[in-house]
Amino acid sequence: MIEKKFIENKKRDLEIQEFLASELNNVGLSKIDMHINPIGVKLTIHSAMSGLVVGRKGANIRSLQEKLIKKFKFDNLQIEIKDVPDPILDAQVVAEQVANQLIRQGKTRFKAIGHRTLQAIINAGARGAEILISGKVPGKRSKTWRFYRGYLPKCGNVSDTQIDKGFKVALLRPGIVGITVQILHSHVKMPDDVIVPTREEETEIKEEVKKEPQKEETVKKEEKPKTEPKKEKEVKKEKTVGKEKVKEAKK
Repeated sequence: MIEKKFIENKKRDLEIQEFLASELNNVGLSKIDMHINPIGVKLTIHSAMSGLVVGRKGANIRSLQEKLIKKFKFDNLQIEIKDVPDPILDAQVVAEQVANQLIRQGKTRFKAIGHRTLQAIINAGARGAEILISGKVPGKRSKTWRFYRGYLPKCGNVSDTQIDKGFKVALLRPGIVGITVQILHSHVKMPDDVIVPTREEETEIKEEVKKEPQKEETVKKEEKPKTEPKKEKEVKKEKTVGKEKVKEAKK
């Protein structure tokens, strides 16, 4: 029974996200966070164009809140909107931008769109990026075109957890075209990164290494006088006991 509740909750979360993605189209939607509290439900919408989400005097956000309450029967719903700090470094926002450019300019300009967007991502400070455009582009047969630059791992923990991924679908006359974007940010630490210290850092490290053995020697010197007196006392006791035994034997 508990497993069924978990599955139902996850299905409901997916339905809410799909509904919001369909309602908030062409507004630079990045992601949607949903937090369930004892008081109610709080939705956090991350968008590159928050003004379009809110609307004039909050008209759009109010209508969206009413639709959500009617469809999903929320008791107390709160919606919060946050801006995306760097839209060009957000994979989902970039995928939406590429899809909109393909719809406006047509499929014949897909190479220029891919190279231009990729260059903008690298100039913004990304370590590596990849754009995949798959579909009937530019001919009648479906094909996947790959635009990549920089360093982008394809396996391991970094590719599963640290790479920002986004996907968007563009409806063109020949058919559906899928856009997949992957971005590796500059702040991600790779397991094979090698850091070469400067001369100042080298001198600091050498000084720290020299100080460590001196500390160990001082600790040893302090421990020796504590143990030695005990040994001397034990030896003196053994000598006195031995002399008393010898005297008793002579008597």
